[in-house]
Amino acid sequence: MQDLSQLPYEYRFFFEAPHSPVWNDLHDPGLGHGIHSASSIANIVGYGYNSRFVYYLLCTGQRQKEDMSENVAVQHGEQNEPNARNDFIRKFPHIYFCNPGFLLHPEYPFIAATSDGFGWDSKKEMPVSIEFKCPFISGNVQSTRDIKENYLIQVTVQMACTGFRLAYLHYWFEEEESVTFEIPFCEKVWDCILMAVQEFRKEVELKREDYPRRMKKDPVLAMHLHNLVKKIKQL
Repeated sequence: MQDLSQLPYEYRFFFEAPHSPVWNDLHDPGLGHGIHSASSIANIVGYGYNSRFVYYLLCTGQRQKEDMSENVAVQHGEQNEPNARNDFIRKFPHIYFCNPGFLLHPEYPFIAATSDGFGWDSKKEMPVSIEFKCPFISGNVQSTRDIKENYLIQVTVQMACTGFRLAYLHYWFEEEESVTFEIPFCEKVWDCILMAVQEFRKEVELKREDYPRRMKKDPVLAMHLHNLVKKIKQL
């Protein structure tokens, strides 16, 4: 696949349906397109589904992307995203909702975002990014209403790519009332993320054979995420 980070900016917005073949390719770091999606960046900074080491292997072609199509939790999220969207629109009728595409950062085109929605908040008179989560509850696992760090990283990257200063993180549950958090853009969190991604790109170019399996989380980023969670809960 072509290195999309080298495209002129006017060609960096892709209107692709979520989970379409092209959309999936753009989220596969092993295809050589040179970009990292907002959700994948959580792996780089130590808060993702995969470890930084596993993500490094994916980016350097030493490991194939896992097929998640049969994953029950993934299927649950994909199937219920329309329910989450409809619930959000019902809950916030003052927010004009539209479906976004695949957006590369204007200054750092190796960073990409695929928000679940863009909107115009008529009460706040500002554009907003919207992200839906549909937690899968099984067995003894209880639904959580906590603000997860990987979600904060994801929406922070989405806001950085769009220039928006506010995002809505909307949790939808099958048998419980939905929960929505207002996430303000945090420059300090973004600076830590950007530095980590830039460093990671250099490591991928080197294709080190002795890449460490375990890496400590950045304590500065951890502190800023903690402070951001406290701020969100006070809103």
